Amino acid sequence: MLVWRSRIDVNDADPNTMKFTLDVKVPASLNVADAAAAVGQPFAEAVGASIFGANDFVTVTRQAGAA
Repeated sequence: MLVWRSRIDVNDADPNTMKFTLDVKVPASLNVADAAAAVGQPFAEAVGASIFGANDFVTVTRQAGAA
């Protein structure tokens, strides 16, 4: 079982965005703008938000109106 440790950074300027700094590098960059772009990408489909990831971080932006 792979366990990632991460640090979570909250952006005070944009409370809809959270940055996760990982202790591993993501295998490839990830840029998913919306649910349509997430189709076929299990991680992005499960998160259900806008996602950008590269190197050792992933930024998740909550979609407007999401809880």
